Amino acid sequence: MAGLAVSVDTATEGVHFPPGLPPAAVARRALRCALSDLAAMGAVPAGYLLALSLPDGTDEAFVADFAAGLAADQKALGLRLLGGDTTATSGSLSVSVTVLGRVPSGAALRRSGACAGDRIGLSGAVGYAAKGLKDIQEGRTNTQAAQAFLLPQPQIALGRAGRGVAHAAIDISDGLVADIGHMARASGLRAVLDAGAIPACSDLPLTLAITAGDDYALALALPPGRGIKGFPLRDIGAFVERPPGVEVRGADGRLLPLEREGWTHF
Repeated sequence: MAGLAVSVDTATEGVHFPPGLPPAAVARRALRCALSDLAAMGAVPAGYLLALSLPDGTDEAFVADFAAGLAADQKALGLRLLGGDTTATSGSLSVSVTVLGRVPSGAALRRSGACAGDRIGLSGAVGYAAKGLKDIQEGRTNTQAAQAFLLPQPQIALGRAGRGVAHAAIDISDGLVADIGHMARASGLRAVLDAGAIPACSDLPLTLAITAGDDYALALALPPGRGIKGFPLRDIGAFVERPPGVEVRGADGRLLPLEREGWTHF
């Protein structure tokens, strides 16, 4: 029996992406970021709803380019627009995407299922999107890092393959430390991360790469010795029975001092 997975994600100009991005890029990024939540649940995308607030004076060319971006990703990712709403605003451009996916009943991955002793597997490097945002802000939009920010890759296939193997999962949007902290606290455990094992952008300080966010890799809680067939994962730490939270330790065993765990709105 199939269950329904639902997630909503809002992107606001000047908060989630810099002003002046091409409309197609805004559309594609918003859709992909929302789909990453479905990937973390092990769900297969079926469709989405779109609520779009356009600043006063937005012209038809903007809307046409935005729609072209959506159409390109709909075709590539195998889903369709089911409905939504469009309004005018005196404020900033805002794109809210509600994604719907299918997952077998009772099989959805949650952030609350990690067990003491589970290893933490990470599907990709962190920090490249943060470097890419800096590149874009400085006018370099064609770098590999800029593309990492503009076109995140939702890990749908990995999430689906992780059903029945991983005890818990989360996508890395707020920052690696923050999001694994969410998983640890939801599971009533402590996550201990090995700083030297984390694949990170070498152009940034490690403390920034692991807290900046927008990476959209998946982190999975896996039984010791287990992996996901066909998907290479980096073992970056473990969950332990200690007060819920997250910590990062260096090769010498000392805590890595962090000013923050990741992105927060408030």
